[in-house]
Amino acid sequence: MDKPIISVKNAFILAFITVISFAVISVLLRNYTYPRLVFGDIVSPVIELLVVIALFYATIYLSPQGKRIQRGWLLIAVAFSFYVIGDILWANMRLDSIKTHLYP
Repeated sequence: MDKPIISVKNAFILAFITVISFAVISVLLRNYTYPRLVFGDIVSPVIELLVVIALFYATIYLSPQGKRIQRGWLLIAVAFSFYVIGDILWANMRLDSIKTHLYP
């Protein structure tokens, strides 16, 4: 097997920093409804896209383990990809509806 691009330890550190950053920014925006909404609708798909990339990487990395395991990971990656597409479309529709229905 080839050497992984990022070690498991570094991946966990990066994930921890991402979660803490998301939580801190959410707390800072707790009194601001619209910026918090925009932040959540933009950052969530970005994080989900990183997860999709990791799942496809796992699919490629597990190819020596056998086709059955690789197909399982591929199915998970494709399914989550559809979830991400739906989340992006939902965020787009929600942000567009908020822009057009702002009340004074």
